Amino acid sequence: MAKRFTAIMLFVFMLLPSLSFTATASEKEIKTPFVSRLQFEYNDGEILRAIVVFDGESDIALNQKGTSLTVKTAKRLSAANRAGLTKAITEGYSAKLAFSYGALINGIAVDAAYGQLKEIEKLDGVARVYIANRYSAPVAETGLSPSSVSAGRTLGFTGATDGGSGTVIAVLDTGLNVNHSAFSDAYISANTALDQSKVNSLRAGKGLLGVYQSKKIPYIYDYADEDTDVYSSDSHGNAVASIAAGNNGSDFKGIAPDAQILGMKIFADSGYTDSSVYFAAMEDAYILGADVINLSLGSQNGFSFDYELETELYGDIFSRLREAGVFVCCAAGNEYSQGYRGYAYNKYSSKYYADGVTADYADYGVIGNPASYRGAIAVASGDNSSYSAYTISVGGKEIEYADGTDGSFVYHLGGQSLPYIMIPSVGAPEDYAGLDVNGKVAVVSRGEITFEEKCNAAAAAGAVAMICYNNQSGIVYMEIENPAIPCVSVASTAYELLSANSLLTVNTEPSSIHSPYGVQVSDFSSWGVTPDLKLKPEITGIGGNVRCASNSPYGYQTLSGTSMATPVVSGIFACAKSFVKSTHPEYSNPQLYELVYDSVLSSAELLYNGEGLPYSPRQQGAGMPLFENFAAAVAAFENPIANVGHDPEKTGVYTFETRLKNLYGKSFSFSVGASYILCDAYTEDEGVLYNRLTPYALDADISVTLGEGSLKDGVYTVGADSDYVDITFTVSLSEEAKEYLSAYPNGGYVEGYIFLSLNGGTSHIKQSFMGFYGDWTAAPVFETYDWGEVLDTKLELKNNGEEEPDYTTVLNTNVGYNEAYLYNGSEVIGFIGDNLYGWVSYDYDRMAFPTAEKTDGCLANSFIIYPSLLRNVRHIIMTVSDADTGKVYYVDDTEYAMKNFFDLDTYSFMQGTYFAWDGFYYTGYGFAYVPDGTRIKVSFETQLDFEGAELITEREYYMYIDNTAPKFDYSWDKANKLLTVSAMDERYISNIFVYDEGGENVINRVDITDSVPGVYGRWTVDLSDAVTDSDTYVYLELQDYASNYEKILVDLSIDDGPSSPPSEGDHLKGDLNLDRTVDSLDAAYALKYDVGFISALSEVQFKNGDINSDGKVDNLDAALILKYDAFDVWYA
Repeated sequence: MAKRFTAIMLFVFMLLPSLSFTATASEKEIKTPFVSRLQFEYNDGEILRAIVVFDGESDIALNQKGTSLTVKTAKRLSAANRAGLTKAITEGYSAKLAFSYGALINGIAVDAAYGQLKEIEKLDGVARVYIANRYSAPVAETGLSPSSVSAGRTLGFTGATDGGSGTVIAVLDTGLNVNHSAFSDAYISANTALDQSKVNSLRAGKGLLGVYQSKKIPYIYDYADEDTDVYSSDSHGNAVASIAAGNNGSDFKGIAPDAQILGMKIFADSGYTDSSVYFAAMEDAYILGADVINLSLGSQNGFSFDYELETELYGDIFSRLREAGVFVCCAAGNEYSQGYRGYAYNKYSSKYYADGVTADYADYGVIGNPASYRGAIAVASGDNSSYSAYTISVGGKEIEYADGTDGSFVYHLGGQSLPYIMIPSVGAPEDYAGLDVNGKVAVVSRGEITFEEKCNAAAAAGAVAMICYNNQSGIVYMEIENPAIPCVSVASTAYELLSANSLLTVNTEPSSIHSPYGVQVSDFSSWGVTPDLKLKPEITGIGGNVRCASNSPYGYQTLSGTSMATPVVSGIFACAKSFVKSTHPEYSNPQLYELVYDSVLSSAELLYNGEGLPYSPRQQGAGMPLFENFAAAVAAFENPIANVGHDPEKTGVYTFETRLKNLYGKSFSFSVGASYILCDAYTEDEGVLYNRLTPYALDADISVTLGEGSLKDGVYTVGADSDYVDITFTVSLSEEAKEYLSAYPNGGYVEGYIFLSLNGGTSHIKQSFMGFYGDWTAAPVFETYDWGEVLDTKLELKNNGEEEPDYTTVLNTNVGYNEAYLYNGSEVIGFIGDNLYGWVSYDYDRMAFPTAEKTDGCLANSFIIYPSLLRNVRHIIMTVSDADTGKVYYVDDTEYAMKNFFDLDTYSFMQGTYFAWDGFYYTGYGFAYVPDGTRIKVSFETQLDFEGAELITEREYYMYIDNTAPKFDYSWDKANKLLTVSAMDERYISNIFVYDEGGENVINRVDITDSVPGVYGRWTVDLSDAVTDSDTYVYLELQDYASNYEKILVDLSIDDGPSSPPSEGDHLKGDLNLDRTVDSLDAAYALKYDVGFISALSEVQFKNGDINSDGKVDNLDAALILKYDAFDVWYA
């Protein structure tokens, strides 16, 4: 596999606002490119964390084969082999053992030199070696304060069950404050699964590294820092654990307050973890008998199976755990497609369209991994239906706010009535001119300057507090480290009420705020589907404005994110399993998993938008679980989420089979109820169609076929002795529905929910499904636009007076554009083929780069390309070949490359992969550099992660190997201070620089656009404003578009006089480049013409070059020119 030893660093491919770029020693300023990214390459001596996988099966795989003597023997042999290989690796290759696996993975984790890892993989008994993938700690948004335990009350689980007694939830996160009041032993039921004796027994028998902590938290360990202190300054883990199973006995209860918690710290204090760490934690969770594993972490744009390590191991682990009956709940992610807020902005109408998705962009889901893996349960987020918020009263109405100054607003001003004044604009110091705000509250708009600057400006003007209203939807949380005065933020909707009044009252107690639409899907929650067209997420939990534990022993906070929704669902599955187990103790863990999963998803309540339609299954999965629905359900679909595939022929007919299971062996009846068949709604503006990312109800016919029996008067009765009924659903779109979907040129989703009414309507369940109208493989992978078009667009905008030209206002891109740069191995220099210093029209023929063979006299030694991917791909292959002969120099097959996306944690646009090449290739006998002057073709092929997808050529670029700097001479007209430069480059000259006599400061620059490859040209540089008569020297430098440069000293005391353009009458014989001299450059020109490197000469050039007058310009003429240049020939 290509790039086997290249780690994926997640969350790092960011577009940064200020960048560092290499310049020459001359300090000339390179025009700022648009991107800088970290690269991850290793040298042989670098110590890396790696996972070494051994031949043979893990314990969980063997357990699922039964408990026979053969299986037990296999386990013993596997353990013995593992021990032997571990010794061989740690002693023979100076590798340090980090973790020893066995339960879920047959292997170990080691710290070893990169070069040694290659040797370790060659050992007999070693299957593969992987660099551990790295993850950043999850980030949650601070939210408004919800009503106490409102998440649990909304869902109906808290207080409605035994609270998950007898179950264990493993929380793999940033850490835990074991002394927090939410984790007190005083409020957990007597029915617990793990006691100190059992934990100690497992520690001794299985070699567990952690220790017993308490009845509520029977096991703790810091897997990242390898100690038993699980406390972290990051309260994320504390919040997650409390939501899942916290209970302080009074005003806070998690979803499963009687469940036990395994406190597994997997993030180092530095904020990172890697695959080896959470593999170890998951293994221990499995050994300790966890019923639920909570993973509120992940990376973006996941695959059903992911890059090598997770493909072959991690995805398999999830499936194995599911088969063993362990619920693994994972955060779906808090990302948008890269179209978020801006890329589909129309400058002429000043409108944004939802997530910025044009109608031709179908594959815009960004569900994260590991949530995307098969076997994992992906959890979306819904906003709390009610929450508590501090408010101000204005004009008899309440306005909620978010305090960015740690509660100082209500602390200092609570109960007071204060005058306020609306400050024009954003609250910059100059905005207060002529306004009296002394002793008043300043109300300002968000934007342009930082919140701290707004705060300081208001304080300096005499204000006692500041209110900042948002300039877009929602309330932004201001982070001000050292506020001069109390500062709060309010929603943009508060502006009208504030503008109409002048007095406010700061209320001392929080008010209860209720959503008019009930629980709705959080706008940050990531959309599905997976790249192989599988529906994710599966389920939704309350994740918007969730009350949870902070790090303070008695403190609580409010956070938002799918990280918060995930422990809600983890708690639900713990409660549901405990509930079913109490009535069916004979069920095995796999049987309990199947029954609970199917019934929770089948009975989950749908969330509806403000227009009364349910959200897409790609947003909410099967919906949000309600205990009332779960408890009342006597039946469930065996496959509550159906993936019906794509419809390449656009028939509009979707048929899928499922099985209706009798859950408890009781007779029941059912009928087909109301159903929703949905697609994405669209809108049109300025001739462009945009996906609104809201549901649209399609007209369709739904037919139901039963495996046996039939509906009588629309009702079917299932006997108590029947375990199940096979059902086939067929959804047939009307012609009107297909016409609506034709607006999506690359296809659109057809999805929805089919309801069954049970026992005359006393309860209901539903079948969720998702399909695709069109060919899923048809849409392109690469974004339409390349860097050249973007540069020309920015040039056009600049010429039209745009101060900060932004291509996004003109180009309808969805995820950015494809980028290619000159590169020096660690930093990008600038766009390949672009003038690095001036704005000129882009020409793709100027694309060239020096190879790493050249070590000086150039800024770059390679190229790097960042494809702008609209879709995740199973393979993306870059092939570099000779454009003329087809000889292949280099192939890079990158697997599981992710598409571009917008990351809400960092508020950054991100790309998922890159390709670089420095001209080095294998000749068949050894290694060499591709020769100077070679024209190469760089092609990209892609293959989707979808059954039947073919390898398709997406892009082809042509460029030259160029290791040669421009050749040039000059003449100096001292009287007029004009420097005339005669120069030629094998490709294209880009710039002429003149430096002061120190050689550091550029005193003039000429950007060249009319250079012709291989032909001398003349350019004049006016230095009349840059040098004086007393100046002695300047430096002259020429650079080409490949970044090669040559720099010489110019003696200003030598006056060559005025330089006139050459004319036919005064050319010397032999002066092929028409620079009024006969020298070795002319000889080189003649030789190149003779061998065909130069295809044509002008009439004058030919006449001058044919020195021996034999009717041709050849090597004999070149020899005469050289002799003349060496004074061996006196005539010319």
